[in-house]
Amino acid sequence: MSGARQSTQGRPQISAPSHQGRAFYGTRSLDLLVIARVAACVILCAIATGLTLIVLSHLGLLHKGQEIAGPVLILAITASALATLVTTSIALHRVLKPIRELRGAMERVTQGDFSARVDDEGANNELGSLLRSFNTMADELGSIEMLRDEFVDDFSHELKTPITSIRGFARQIERNPEATQRDREYAGIIVTEADRLIAMSSNVLALNRFESQQVVVDARDYALDEQLRRCALMLQDRWEARGIELDLDSVLPTTVRASEEMLAQVWLNVLDNAIKYSPDGSTVHVSCENVWPDEAGDAATRERGVARVSVRDEGPGMDEETLRRAFDKFYRGSATAGAAGGNGLGLPIVRRIVELARGTISVRTEPGRGTDFTVTLPASR
Repeated sequence: MSGARQSTQGRPQISAPSHQGRAFYGTRSLDLLVIARVAACVILCAIATGLTLIVLSHLGLLHKGQEIAGPVLILAITASALATLVTTSIALHRVLKPIRELRGAMERVTQGDFSARVDDEGANNELGSLLRSFNTMADELGSIEMLRDEFVDDFSHELKTPITSIRGFARQIERNPEATQRDREYAGIIVTEADRLIAMSSNVLALNRFESQQVVVDARDYALDEQLRRCALMLQDRWEARGIELDLDSVLPTTVRASEEMLAQVWLNVLDNAIKYSPDGSTVHVSCENVWPDEAGDAATRERGVARVSVRDEGPGMDEETLRRAFDKFYRGSATAGAAGGNGLGLPIVRRIVELARGTISVRTEPGRGTDFTVTLPASR
């Protein structure tokens, strides 16, 4: 039980990419930047002009009839500067409006929304050409994405049928008493590879479906801790066959509001990975709890708690390159490439399901010292 609570400070950590347009985060407003620079120039010019006139007046270089009281002069120049600033701000706001719209549309494209468009009517200058080029690019990207999705769906469906047939015939050879030992051995290899291809095509279809899905319609409150125990039992044959122990002592009563069916795939994938890459005779530590930010606060504050699930193994861990690309489709790092049954789609599916559940997933790892996956989800009382 203490092992499941072991600190992971100092380990490299990565969060699942959220594809939320990070290239635009922290970008200063172009309006404010231009307006601030223009305002600074106007104010500096006004101050310099006022000071020059005051100095000339005190030196007697202006005619007496033209002498102006210092405070009055400063007030007049300040009012003029403010009027100039307001006029410039309004003009720049209108001029920069297409730029703001283009930036927003580009951010939507980085999030995968290829329906984003900008209004290019009436723009016959270089900016208008840029806006029309963006709209054309978005059209092409949308068409390519649609064709890709259709191809992946059709290919995965078409692949499963012949592979299932091949597997069936190979199993018949395995069970045929007249088959030689070598024939049975080859048939077993065919069955194993067919199972791997069927699993891959199923994962491709699942990932494509989850990536197209935007709304979870079957969300409900349920006991997350009980679901974790059921998923552990479903994998019992695998961890018992290798003498691996699952430490569930830190799985505490936890309630979430989400799709139970979808989240089951998350826990099965994460637990299966932990078992797959754990040494024989080691322990996989699983913890689960509701975390409330302020139990003494008001009801609204208490409702913003999270359910936190951690699955930590004692396997080889990941190097920096594997950690960086852990959630990339079809990627299998040096430590995972030799693992049987892997196709590099499990973690992308996990990430997408967690995103749909409005949660986050992060990884702490260190070569030779295991990997810790942590999933946080909105808690429910």
